[in-house]
Amino acid sequence: MKKIQKLLDKIGSIESMDLALKATLVLFLFSEWVVGDDWRFMAPILTLSALGLVIPELHKNKYLWYVLAIVLFLKTTANWWTQDNHLFVNLYWVIAIAFALSFKDSVGILARNSRALIGLVFFFATIWKILSPDFSSGTYFHFTFLTDSRFAEESKILGDQSRTDIAENINMMRKVASNEIETATLKSNDSIRLSTKFITWHTILIESLLALVFLLPSRFKLTNYRNYLLLLFALTTYLTMPIHSFAWLIIAMGISQTHEKEKLDRSLFILSLPIMLLYKFVPFMQWIADAF
Repeated sequence: MKKIQKLLDKIGSIESMDLALKATLVLFLFSEWVVGDDWRFMAPILTLSALGLVIPELHKNKYLWYVLAIVLFLKTTANWWTQDNHLFVNLYWVIAIAFALSFKDSVGILARNSRALIGLVFFFATIWKILSPDFSSGTYFHFTFLTDSRFAEESKILGDQSRTDIAENINMMRKVASNEIETATLKSNDSIRLSTKFITWHTILIESLLALVFLLPSRFKLTNYRNYLLLLFALTTYLTMPIHSFAWLIIAMGISQTHEKEKLDRSLFILSLPIMLLYKFVPFMQWIADAF
């Protein structure tokens, strides 16, 4: 037990900003989600990320991050209508890093900005989910679990939907899209309807709580739980949701806003990064589905 505590203390003693910046560059270097497939943006993002990781202290150079911000801004404007909405957060984060590194209190400024950014991301996500009838009614998750093969295991676990059922549903939607038929009745059941409604409101609840604890001033006791709530969100949500690069980004932002008294929290954030890699490459949900 003492050895574990010693290890956690050692991990937690790494400077929050130092680790957050390196984690962000690692994400840029290995995530197709960030770099895309356009060489005009891919080449500078990969080159700058690699240089930032191998050249000592370059990852703390504001000009590196300003150039990255410009490249990501140009990439965003070039793909404005088709870009993944999570990538806008990625751009805001890089701008926040460049801005923070321009001042002496870079660690404190980045911590405050990352805290505000996390809070605002979940605040606007919650507002959209509540105001969107398709989401708040449970329709979004219900339809997704019936027609998206990436959620085949979850559909089997929650509603006893087979891969054959999902394949037939996908085929029916293709026929509708190609005007072969006007309407389609998808294979579903009461169990998956109830489960997806639960997932819908669980998502709204936890995201609204995250918005609250990250936007509240630190003098409120409720904010003491923000790191653990963010960890709980990441470890549970991204086990099933195939957006692990965004999970890595959120965790990097979480690391950056931990202060010196939160070494345990910082250690847990750091240890959660390889867990996100395991979620991406190890078929945990398939194993669970096979057990049912």
